[in-house]
Amino acid sequence: MFRILSLLTTLEPYVEIRKGLWTIYNSISTQEREEFLKSLRSSNNIESKEDLPENFASWLIEYSFKIDYDIYESQDWIAFASGTVNSMRLEDITAFRELIMEAIQKNINSKVLCIDGNTSLETINSNTNLGIIFSRVVLLDKELILLHFGAQILKNQEIWDNKLKIYRDGFKKISNKDDIARISDRAYPKWVLKNTDKDLWKNIQKLSETGNLALMTEQTDFLENFKFPCYIDGQAGSGKSTMLYYLFANAYYFKCLGEIEGDIIFLTENNQLLEATKSSVRDILKNNPSFELSDNYFVELDSCFITLKNFLFSQLSEPESQNFLYEKYLDFPMFKVRFEENLHVPKSIKQKYTAEFCWFVITTYIKGHDIKHNITCNNYDEMPREGKQLISLDDLKQIELNILPFYERLINEDGYWDKLKNNKIY
Repeated sequence: MFRILSLLTTLEPYVEIRKGLWTIYNSISTQEREEFLKSLRSSNNIESKEDLPENFASWLIEYSFKIDYDIYESQDWIAFASGTVNSMRLEDITAFRELIMEAIQKNINSKVLCIDGNTSLETINSNTNLGIIFSRVVLLDKELILLHFGAQILKNQEIWDNKLKIYRDGFKKISNKDDIARISDRAYPKWVLKNTDKDLWKNIQKLSETGNLALMTEQTDFLENFKFPCYIDGQAGSGKSTMLYYLFANAYYFKCLGEIEGDIIFLTENNQLLEATKSSVRDILKNNPSFELSDNYFVELDSCFITLKNFLFSQLSEPESQNFLYEKYLDFPMFKVRFEENLHVPKSIKQKYTAEFCWFVITTYIKGHDIKHNITCNNYDEMPREGKQLISLDDLKQIELNILPFYERLINEDGYWDKLKNNKIY
């Protein structure tokens, strides 16, 4: 028993570190941290860099984001609005929008089902035979609207009646924002409904990526509590880009107010993403009443967006730029064109190995895994396990024999350069 307890005690720090809890349970004082950094710089002869000038850094400390969202939507509503079966028809979008505005303004004839003191469940039936189920909630003297469900009632009478029963019998009291977060999956300010650009609300309902100003409730919490510095991580489609759009729009507003000195830029990977980003940030700034900007500020906005490649080019001196000609940058699209038109690569190899696979093998493993030497068929064992799962030794031999010489001619003889150009291999 002693051995088991001893083992568990020994493993505790490891478990805490793995779960990211170590620094919470074992916090380091500011004094300890500063002393450690001082000794580290001294032992490694690291020069201490000057702090960012206060006039450039003060806005980072004062940065805040006001989230003033009044409309929240449940999963049922989102499924109804964006779905393909029994869903909100395009021709009914304007009518539903007007119906919700009537609910906000309390200018309606509705059936009210009281749930508790501060929440009511209401259904609206209009002459259009459209109906919505929603709640009116007052929290901290602010009225919020929760959209639960909608339908073309005569066409979907059975579904409508079932939903009414579910919400009538199972609706729980809403006491705080956590209760709202539990129910809702999307939120936006009510001015979206009143905006003269009626496509704003349509884009939200139909999940359009263009001009969609809605946020998930987790995103609103993130923005409300945002502080620099911050690293945003998440899976594809999790809303990382939307967060950046809102944060940059808010930063640009600070810039326009004179709170930020110097230039601010938004870097993207490619031109297509650049245009989408520019459009989204512009929509946020133009349509949000919180940002009171005149038209001349929007003229300057475009200069804040640039691709990473163009930004790096802009930092090169004239002599340096001659080594990195813009038209000679070898990215994957360029590699694929050259690969498919090259007559020296056997047709059988092209049929067996796609340009995508060859590019991945060369840039990720053969050339890209180690700055000091290539991974080849002779040191295949050095390839990481996940690489071996994707690339067999025979595949590596074939690419090394037939594709790698073609790639190296592009770099060494034809004047192309890629992201590995300054690798010591060259």
